[in-house]
Amino acid sequence: MKENNSLNVNLVLERLKKSCQVSKDLELCAELGVKQTTLSSWRARQTLDYRLLLEFSHSRGFELNYLFFGVENGKDKTSEDLLSLITNMVADKLKPDLNKQKELQEKLLYLLEKADIRRQLDEAREETVDERKNSKSH
Repeated sequence: MKENNSLNVNLVLERLKKSCQVSKDLELCAELGVKQTTLSSWRARQTLDYRLLLEFSHSRGFELNYLFFGVENGKDKTSEDLLSLITNMVADKLKPDLNKQKELQEKLLYLLEKADIRRQLDEAREETVDERKNSKSH
């Protein structure tokens, strides 16, 4: 069975509240220095401000393996797991851009092929016209 590398934002935020020794979202917002709507947005979008959380956790000495994976003292997860998670998240964010780029490349190739076909047809017409002129002059 494949391991799910996606983070549960609600679990991360609950672990962060536990680490900060607060029980309410509003208290966590005060600790992080963000508005409550920001936290609500994170929950709704299932995303986090990773830079903010990493800097905040570092400044407080919080264990990242616990916050992100629920593993205390880094017993089961390694930095490679965190790197893998971040890599997968970046790849997921880039997929739409890569798909759009591929679509645009396909359209460009189509237009180039279409332009080349038109050029070839124009050349063939010119050759036909030239041949007719040459045959009439003889």
